[in-house]
Amino acid sequence: MIFHKNPAKEKKDFRTVEARARNAKELLANPFFEYVLKDIEKKTILSWKTTPARDIEARESLFLCIKVIEKIRQFLDGYINEAIYEAKRNKSS
Repeated sequence: MIFHKNPAKEKKDFRTVEARARNAKELLANPFFEYVLKDIEKKTILSWKTTPARDIEARESLFLCIKVIEKIRQFLDGYINEAIYEAKRNKSS
């Protein structure tokens, strides 16, 4: 099996608003990334539904997992929106 150069091992700079937005767009546009998030979410919801109501700790843990996935999407959208805001602010200056 041939592996290509691992982009995760390349040194990337995420200090700029533009770099964070560009990488966030790439992640959100990646069908496999979206598949993984949806798959985790679907399986977590299924586990949550089949967990006994008395198992509060497990249900809370599963609920937290779902919230983390939502938070990941919010962060990525936030990076994109931050870049849009900065671009508009710089344009009007």
